[in-house]
Amino acid sequence: MLRRQILHLRLRGLFTAVQAREQPLLLGQPFAIASNTPGSRLLDVSPGALRLGLVPGMAVWQAKTMRPDLILAPPDLMAYEAAYGRVLETLLRFTPQAKPHGLAEAFLDVTASLRLYGGREKLAQSLREAVCEAAEACLWETSGADRWPGEVPYSVTLGLGPNLLLARIATLLADPGTTYPLFPQQPAEELAGLPLDYLWLVEAGQRQRLAQMGVHTFGQLQMIPSLLLRREFGDPGEVMFEAARGRDETLIPVYEAGDTALMIRHHTDLPRPLRQFSALRLAGLALADRLAHSLQSRGQSARRLRVTLTLVDRRRLDHTVDLDAATDDQGALRSRVEEALSVMHLGAQSCVSFEVAASELQQGPGPRQLSLFEERPLREPNLAEAKDRVSRKLGEKALVAGSVANTTL
Repeated sequence: MLRRQILHLRLRGLFTAVQAREQPLLLGQPFAIASNTPGSRLLDVSPGALRLGLVPGMAVWQAKTMRPDLILAPPDLMAYEAAYGRVLETLLRFTPQAKPHGLAEAFLDVTASLRLYGGREKLAQSLREAVCEAAEACLWETSGADRWPGEVPYSVTLGLGPNLLLARIATLLADPGTTYPLFPQQPAEELAGLPLDYLWLVEAGQRQRLAQMGVHTFGQLQMIPSLLLRREFGDPGEVMFEAARGRDETLIPVYEAGDTALMIRHHTDLPRPLRQFSALRLAGLALADRLAHSLQSRGQSARRLRVTLTLVDRRRLDHTVDLDAATDDQGALRSRVEEALSVMHLGAQSCVSFEVAASELQQGPGPRQLSLFEERPLREPNLAEAKDRVSRKLGEKALVAGSVANTTL
């Protein structure tokens, strides 16, 4: 049996390049992309900010403490999705088995592509060149110049390994803009010295609990029997046991060509592993509400809905629903999420995270003016949309609950 060859791609700096394209005054300035909500973190940083010691994922308060003069730009997720969509289309030229990971990373199963491209090194070189070409084309086409006027503000880092876990560890070990092949013959021995920060399959809270137990490296985790890990962490303990030894059986499915590059995703990590339909239903309905608000605020509607459940062993269950007509209606999205969940069978596994995504987006009627005397079923989604717009523009504290004399209006 042919051993799997997984490639992990990490794209850094593209968001700031897109932001500078929209706001040319930011060119050459140290700036970061982040929302102004409490507890927010830096989504991306410019090359200038990176040289000052700021990194993506850093808390905004920490970044502002280090650099009070740091410029914060609000994120434009639609523009970032468009740029990442161009990159994703390029990746699909190399293999149909692609798995996007957020808006800046992707996993590719290149097992069948290596011979076609002449080996790992040539494949990595060809893929890097294609991704850079796609990213720069996206920047040039709306920059108003023959070439993008800014410095090259992004890097393409590649990691190669026999599974998703090791491929992403390879990327984390690599210098930005390089390729790092990690094909250990004895994964347990060669990973033993790595800190648990590289154990990305395990949630941050669980890594903190391991640190409290005195476990700080892969090697220390390998010394704990599977039975004790399961007793302490439940089903995720088995994931820890396998991942500490470099084992990960997650498969990369064939990318659904029917999905457009642009999509809206909302994701939540469940507070604990769940199997009960009633509890999963509540989580799904909350995500459907957020999805409807995002569609309405962007003036768009969706023709396709996808529900994804991640199980404790990191397998993913997907169910896609084609809508009868493009919609941004909260009630319609709620019913379709509930319908999809009812036909997804978890077996003996529990679910640790839930994602709902809308794709095949179309331009909708745009923001609507509220009517005081509109019928209640028609007024509620419009009110939710208006509240969402006000919160994003002025902050959560701009809205204060109140009451009116006639509550039936």
